[in-house]
Amino acid sequence: AELLNKWAASSSEYSKDLMTRAAEYARDAAGVFASIQPQDASTVDSFASSLYWCALNFATLCRLGGGGQWTAEAACEAAVEAVEVAHRMVSETTPPHRIAELLFVQGVLGFCRAQSIAAGHLPDQVMDSGQTLQKELLIDSLRLFETAYQHWCEAYGERSLQTVKAITMIGVLQKELNGEEAGLEWNRKELRIREELQGEVHPRTQQARRTFTSMIDSKLSKQTGQSSSAEVSSADVAHYLEENKEFEDADMGLRKPDTLSALASPKSKNSPEYIRWGKVSLYCAELLNKWAASSSEYSKDLMTRAAEYARDAAGVFASIQPQDASTVDSFASSLYWCALNFATLCRLGGGGQWTAEAACEAAVEAVEVAHRMVSETTPPH
Repeated sequence: AELLNKWAASSSEYSKDLMTRAAEYARDAAGVFASIQPQDASTVDSFASSLYWCALNFATLCRLGGGGQWTAEAACEAAVEAVEVAHRMVSETTPPHRIAELLFVQGVLGFCRAQSIAAGHLPDQVMDSGQTLQKELLIDSLRLFETAYQHWCEAYGERSLQTVKAITMIGVLQKELNGEEAGLEWNRKELRIREELQGEVHPRTQQARRTFTSMIDSKLSKQTGQSSSAEVSSADVAHYLEENKEFEDADMGLRKPDTLSALASPKSKNSPEYIRWGKVSLYCAELLNKWAASSSEYSKDLMTRAAEYARDAAGVFASIQPQDASTVDSFASSLYWCALNFATLCRLGGGGQWTAEAACEAAVEAVEVAHRMVSETTPPH
């Protein structure tokens, strides 16, 4: 029940077949542990886990419109029943993290019902409040996820695989109810935690990265009037990052349109704007590489931009005098991404103004410069 849920969740779209089997496995497990007598602590815990996956899997099946012998309505009823049984198991001795699991699965059930209504699988209706059932379900789900998040933070801390599930869903619901801006910080938080705990190549990390970077792209497209495939300047990215407090030392003046154009190609080296341009370029070099890597095939356009951002960053940090430890570290990171991004662009056959040969030469040059920086004090990493 758990394995098939995670397998289905690791792809961009849940599979009806997998979720039908996952739901039925959970139902079978719940039946087994409910029948065992006497009910010791281990059996009760397994029964609670079975109900959790039963509710979660049937709720997802409801959202998908049903599968196998299960209509959307029947799947919804099975999920509701599992939640009700779980509620009856709650006592004064139930630990907070178990309460959080129940709140979380209730939130998922409400969200899935709302999605099923939106897709036409379940009927909608106007409630006494004047809002639609779908809207009320979304509002209630957000409240439940926020409460589960608080409980899990208390039990495990924020940087935990349990807590990050609530963070993911809060981001989804905030975006659904209040727009992309409201969900952005939660999406960023999810990505950072998943990168740390699950690694950069984990399917859920890649999914979180796609969500976050697509929201950045959408934000920038709206700000600049460019399509998502058009090149975005460092100034635009600096503006975006400053608005979202990505750089603590960002100047409030960056919000002014006249300073944005100046930042795009700063004239004075060693100026705060020039250094910030280097930081933003370095950030973009890494971000666009990871964005490109999160799809099944690297995009030439993304890798061209990623390589050029890395080259710009390397140029900035090479020129800064005097070279303190922070500048040297940023220069080394710029060379790393310069070599990596141009090497990938070479593999793709080049892109933009770069032929495969020219991209290869740029990557080799970055590696050679990095080699010349190595000394006896260079740390092993």
